[in-house]
Amino acid sequence: MKKIIVCILFFLTMIISVSADTISKYDDVSSPEYVMLSFENALNMKDFQRAWNYWKPQPEAGFEKWKKGYADTKHIDIYYKYKDSDAGAGNRWVTYTVKMFAEDNKGKKHLYEGYYTLHTSAPELYENGEWPGWRIEKGEFRKIY
Repeated sequence: MKKIIVCILFFLTMIISVSADTISKYDDVSSPEYVMLSFENALNMKDFQRAWNYWKPQPEAGFEKWKKGYADTKHIDIYYKYKDSDAGAGNRWVTYTVKMFAEDNKGKKHLYEGYYTLHTSAPELYENGEWPGWRIEKGEFRKIY
């Protein structure tokens, strides 16, 4: 009986720790992969200003219109796969093909497909640790369902 209780407590502890990790703030622009994770984290935490700040240049529609696009979104999961990279004159770009699964506030599931291109300037071009890191430069998606 004690073994069963210990197993149940261990299982519940694991669930609680995983849940806590999924709502912890993650903010890292040191690699394109970390930016993608940070962007997803910001959207899921409803920290739209932080998510917006991962863009450079920021979307033409403006912050309020961009934010409204996520108004009915409860949760997203971004799955990305390396597609292409390019470098030149102190600049670096990485493009990922992306599948974004979203759940709206009514529990309905949606799938979007597209890409994100991320950009940075070479860190060695910056003095005194002023390197801004990687940023999302552009993205394009279409709704599948």
